[in-house]
Amino acid sequence: MFEEEMELEKKEFGLVPMLLVGALVAAIGLGAGFIYKETRRQFTADQAKQMASTVLAVQGPAMAHFHVGQVKSTNEDRPDAAQYRLLVKAGILQVGKEANKTFPVKLTASGEKLVAEIPGVQRTQDASGATSYNVPLAERRLVDVSAASMPVPTRAQFDYRWKWTPNSLGEIYDASGKLVQSFNTWDRQTMIDKFNVKFYHGDPQKGTLRVVWQNDRWQVAKE
Repeated sequence: MFEEEMELEKKEFGLVPMLLVGALVAAIGLGAGFIYKETRRQFTADQAKQMASTVLAVQGPAMAHFHVGQVKSTNEDRPDAAQYRLLVKAGILQVGKEANKTFPVKLTASGEKLVAEIPGVQRTQDASGATSYNVPLAERRLVDVSAASMPVPTRAQFDYRWKWTPNSLGEIYDASGKLVQSFNTWDRQTMIDKFNVKFYHGDPQKGTLRVVWQNDRWQVAKE
């Protein structure tokens, strides 16, 4: 009886190291699998293009803003300023004579047609009765992306280039166009600084995007 108990204890003591070794081997296997999975995670060019395109789309288009109706002149919106004169030159607006700091402004027939053909136009009625127009001018379009660098498996960084794609009104707002160039230097710079006149056919612009692996997917880093 005593010999049988001793033999049973020997077997139990021998089983414990085996269990520990088995657990250690399993843990090493899981760790190796995790490391392999982490090191094998890739950030592809297609993913970079998709994320850069999304970031550009979120920024929205460049917009033109003007009023139609009986428009009261303010520091922010003056119907006798360069932006309105640009639209008058382009045949988009007609601006009448001022009376009590108020100008009669209306869309021409060609202006109404142009605005109707542009998607995403926003119209709101002001308290004064004038109609406020926000009209898209150009959208940002991705040109290309560089190969991503990955300092660690959960972070990546890449450069990208994008350019403006102007619509028909955006062509009028192009800083290198004949209409804008017909203004003096002061008016041109004012329109560039305040009214989204830009070099819409200029060279592609550059950007850098940092991404992190979170919740089982790549996301734009918030830092």
